[in-house]
Amino acid sequence: MIRRLFAGLLLAASVPAAFALDVFVRSPRGGQVVFGPVEVELELLTAADAVEVEVRLDGEVVGRLSEAPYRLVVDVGQENRSHVFEITAVDSDGGTATRTVTTGRVEVDMELDLELQQLYVTATRDGARVHDLERHDFVVLDGGYPQQLVTFERGDVPLTAVLLIDSSLSMQGENLRAALAGARAFVEEMRELDLAKVIVFSDRLLAVTSFTGDPRVVASVMDGVEAAGGTAINDHLYVALKQLEAYQGRQVVVLLSDGVDIESVLGMDDVAWKAGRVQSLIYWIRPRDAADPNASYYSVWRDPKAHRHEIETLGRVVAASGGRVREIAAIADASAAFREIVAELREQYVLGYYPAVNLDDGRWHEVKVRVRSPGVRVRARGGYFDDEAQ
Repeated sequence: MIRRLFAGLLLAASVPAAFALDVFVRSPRGGQVVFGPVEVELELLTAADAVEVEVRLDGEVVGRLSEAPYRLVVDVGQENRSHVFEITAVDSDGGTATRTVTTGRVEVDMELDLELQQLYVTATRDGARVHDLERHDFVVLDGGYPQQLVTFERGDVPLTAVLLIDSSLSMQGENLRAALAGARAFVEEMRELDLAKVIVFSDRLLAVTSFTGDPRVVASVMDGVEAAGGTAINDHLYVALKQLEAYQGRQVVVLLSDGVDIESVLGMDDVAWKAGRVQSLIYWIRPRDAADPNASYYSVWRDPKAHRHEIETLGRVVAASGGRVREIAAIADASAAFREIVAELREQYVLGYYPAVNLDDGRWHEVKVRVRSPGVRVRARGGYFDDEAQ
């Protein structure tokens, strides 16, 4: 019996191998609750030289892959619902294989019209970013109430950014060239599915791109820009926040400015109102010799006291958004600062939850993020307004 079995194995080994094409879906998992950007990761079993893979989300084609690694990111939106991922592979030997994964939804006793709150959290220990925290390490308090996390991502998540470059007269010459080089550096660090828009401004719009992932588009629009006029930070920052509303996922504004706002019609309190009603992170790249909040600035719109209020409020708005002020010694350091901000964004944790208490009264909800890990400090958005007025 053993001899006959061994002979059968030898005979099978002498026949050319013909592996049936098969698809294994590593991510997402069946029943997993997903929101926003979702990574689809596949493994294939085949003896063929080439394989074409088509990925469908809820019946629509969202990507095609032709070589390893078989991986892409798709945005499923923020609606609390299940999704169907259908993966079909065809190899050059004519083999086909299909796998379907159905994700889950958050089950609630009563369906409420709640907006998913997403927190983009930077964690550091002794100034260095921390990368190994898990879901259970985080505690989120919304209005003092502990929240159940429904999503948790660690690492790179696609982003949509607006880069605001101050090109008033104080930025002329080498300063402007260094600032524009910084914007190019940011765009060059972007990855697939990232988008950025560059707005070059003074007291008016000097140059603007569409949202793009192509560094060449950014470079072509910024060529030939000349510094001119005064500074209108508030007006253009408000516009940037407004334009980001149309995009899901992580939204970022990076402002580079060396001056004080003397031209904006809007006040920084107007910008603060808007910033509290969106989920955009705001970063301010600020030269060390920029506007002194204690200096006496006069303009058509404001006296020195009002200007000090504007500068101080801008700093508070940046901090409340979960971003930060990145001080640089000189405009020549702009490129390094832009790259540092991209690196920080790549290493943030993304926490998502539906508020346990929703008063829908238009008031501010204070949000605190804590970490069960000694010595770790976190920075995240400080809260949001729960009304729908934008």
